[in-house]
Amino acid sequence: MVGPRQSVPTEFLVTVDDVEAGRFPTGLSASDTERVETIVLPVNAESATTVRIEVAASTDTLTRDWYSNAFISMPFAIAEMRVGGLGVASADRVDTGCGDGLVRIDGLGVPVRISGDPEAARRGEALELIACDAVPVSAGDVRIDTTGSSLPLTIDQLVLRSERPISEPPTMPALSPDWESDVRLTVDIPAGDAGRWLVLGQSHNLGWAATLDGVSLGPPTLVDGFANGWAVPASGGTVELVWTPQKLVDRALLVSAIAVLVILVLAARPAPLPVGRATVAMPMFIDPPRRGTRRSRRSAVVAAVGTGLFALVNLPSWPAAALAIAGVAAFGSRDGKGLGFQPLSLPAFSPSRVF
Repeated sequence: MVGPRQSVPTEFLVTVDDVEAGRFPTGLSASDTERVETIVLPVNAESATTVRIEVAASTDTLTRDWYSNAFISMPFAIAEMRVGGLGVASADRVDTGCGDGLVRIDGLGVPVRISGDPEAARRGEALELIACDAVPVSAGDVRIDTTGSSLPLTIDQLVLRSERPISEPPTMPALSPDWESDVRLTVDIPAGDAGRWLVLGQSHNLGWAATLDGVSLGPPTLVDGFANGWAVPASGGTVELVWTPQKLVDRALLVSAIAVLVILVLAARPAPLPVGRATVAMPMFIDPPRRGTRRSRRSAVVAAVGTGLFALVNLPSWPAAALAIAGVAAFGSRDGKGLGFQPLSLPAFSPSRVF
């Protein structure tokens, strides 16, 4: 495709079986409108096994990179390439015979055979890959490598089977966990004929702790690539699972609540007089306005309700602390003595105490 958002190839280099077949101009140029072009290259590849086509020259369309802000070339828009004259040698069933190079286990090549329906292969469906001989492996980690082959094949899946007979797994009883909170649960495991694994479907983390009838089951084991698992003996019992980092979070919330209470108390207390200054009586209103009092009460109610709800949402496990914070907020809001300008009655003082 040729258009304003693609670079345009102007020359192709074709190599057939590692031999250069030629350089071919495309006759294409940049365009402001998108259009589809078909380029035919005069290459004889009837008996070829490998055909390589490279863009030898191009007219680049530039754009700015989002991260570096530098100019970069837009990619080519080549939708399809076909090599005419190449056909399928045989329509019989595909069978490559045993060969090395596709699979390596612990660094050693494993002979494998690929077989299947050729029509399925043309449709892009999977073929069967089977090891020609049994592969002995030792206990522990086993490294399997399928990336060393130069063949145009992609191994999508490998299934390892053991020649030893495997008995059917025992039927596991249904469990009914009791979630006491989001971070704590208990579950009763009945006795069985053999030990079992208890799996918690949460992301694996050493913060999860499990105890069986008060005895620790040790750190969790990684199960199924993500979950937490603990080995439980055949005797069963009551297992308690706890997310232990929550204790630190609870302590931090408690310290925060105490700090908020201290701040509110300090804000509600009147400021102390400076040391060494004359003690002057506070001014008193002759007739405190009732309207200001109603406004003060209304402000206290609003402050208490708003602060209390906020504290209750953030401290759901401590409603008493939320009520205490709301009470201190109400007390602090009502501490003001008046609003607006009113006549004042100033007490007399002794001149001998003036500095």
